[in-house]
Amino acid sequence: MINLGTNDCSWCKDIQDRKDRYRDQYVEFLESIRGHNPEARILCMLGTMDHRVLKEAEDAVRIFSDWHPSPLVQKMTAELVTAQVRRIMNWKG
Repeated sequence: MINLGTNDCSWCKDIQDRKDRYRDQYVEFLESIRGHNPEARILCMLGTMDHRVLKEAEDAVRIFSDWHPSPLVQKMTAELVTAQVRRIMNWKG
C-alpha cells in the first residue's frame, strides 16, 4: 500500500508545472518499486486531507499500469476476496 499525497498537495498547490512533476516522479517511484518487487501487488492511495493532486496521482497510476485488469476482472476479484474474508471471519450477510 502506498498512501501519498497529503504533503505533496502543500507543495504542488494549484501550480500545474509542479503537479506535472509530481505525476512524473510518482510514475518513476512506482517503476522503482516494481523493479525491486516484481511480484508485488501495488495499491496506490491518496491522503484524505487534500485532493489537489488526485488527477495527477490517477494519471501516474494509469501511465504505470496500462496493463491493469479490466473493471470486470476487478469486480470478479473483489467478489472472490469478499467471499473468502466473510468465510474466514465467519461473517454472515
